[in-house]
Amino acid sequence: MKELLLSKYCLAYVTTSGKDEARSIARELVESKLVACVNIFDNIESHFIWKEKLCSENETIFFAKMPSENYHRFEEKVSELHSYDNPCILKLDITNGKQTFLSWVTKATN
Repeated sequence: MKELLLSKYCLAYVTTSGKDEARSIARELVESKLVACVNIFDNIESHFIWKEKLCSENETIFFAKMPSENYHRFEEKVSELHSYDNPCILKLDITNGKQTFLSWVTKATN
């Protein structure tokens, strides 16, 4: 049986209502050292079904880089700060990357 390897780092993908909300959440996450870095992408067009209705909205997304051990606290904090009832918060495991950058992620979150 193969042993499962746990990823030491992860990237989170989060949608928000706009740039101000994304910035506010990002600042809180970086200041609290839950994440090393947040990249914000504004004016993303999203199409989805919500409460049985087709919706189209402009949203802002962000990617956050962190040690995997911080993810559950990250998800709790984002859920607490977020304006959506059911925000999109996804975890993507990082299986490989530039080691000096990943070392910086560790240092920035300690």
